[in-house]
Amino acid sequence: MSREEKKQRVMCLFQAELADAEQSRAENLEALQMLMEKRHNPQSSPRKMPTESGVADCSSSSVQGVSRARMEGCGFGFLAMLVVFIAAWLQYTPATVQSDATVLVETDISVVPPNISDRVLGMREEGHKRLKLSNCAEAEWWFSRAFDLISDGGNISDSNHNQSVNHIVGERGFAFVCSQRFKDGAEHLEQHLLGIDLHRAAPHLLNALAYAYFYMEDYSKASYFFEVGIKVEEDNPVLWNNYAAAKIATNDLPAANGALIYAVESIKKLRIHQDHHADLVAYNLHVLKERTEGKVEKLLSPWVDLWNGYT
Repeated sequence: MSREEKKQRVMCLFQAELADAEQSRAENLEALQMLMEKRHNPQSSPRKMPTESGVADCSSSSVQGVSRARMEGCGFGFLAMLVVFIAAWLQYTPATVQSDATVLVETDISVVPPNISDRVLGMREEGHKRLKLSNCAEAEWWFSRAFDLISDGGNISDSNHNQSVNHIVGERGFAFVCSQRFKDGAEHLEQHLLGIDLHRAAPHLLNALAYAYFYMEDYSKASYFFEVGIKVEEDNPVLWNNYAAAKIATNDLPAANGALIYAVESIKKLRIHQDHHADLVAYNLHVLKERTEGKVEKLLSPWVDLWNGYT
């Protein structure tokens, strides 16, 4: 119903109420007059004393005036209250309805439970942001919170649950290695690799696992996982350099020399970060030369590199 229709309907009701009030007032006034006439009639009222001759009886006119004034006052008071009520209703009802509707909508939105998968993705994104800043400990914290949340089940379908969990395990493993918690990192990364085909694994995670074993001085496992990473991504100079470093550590110098040659060739294909990779390979070539010539009393340690594959 439109606002104009509401106004017309209210005015009709108002006119009807006004007519009823007028009719009721007239009927009441007539009845009151009849009652007063009976009161002053000796026949109908034997107990009433006759008035003294020549003295006007003011009681009838006085009561009638007071009654009429009261009736008119009540009638006008009722009409005034009705008009005020109608005006207030027309003015404030739409705003009140709108306000109530707004509150209802806001309440409905507030009680909608957040989607767990969206929350997990948000936590993982926060972890990736920390990794970009090399804030590895905080990154691991965010991945850990995401892991705890998704492990509770929630509304994530079974088909996606295991895959999501395994991704987070790998991310936590990388963050552990980045923060130099090598044992925890290796455990998580190996758990991650159990859930996928080893030769389809992300190269940066294979590199991180080998990197952890390198610093735990398990050079055999380090060489193995660096080599698996090379098979996944053949033109990656970091993997070739790191593989050469692991071979230098085991004194397999010919293998190290061949790996560094491949690293140099891979750097030529890069469009970014060439200087960084060139410095890395140049240092390990120097270490290899010193090891081959045996001219230094204290052996230099080769360099291995860790890169963030989530950027």
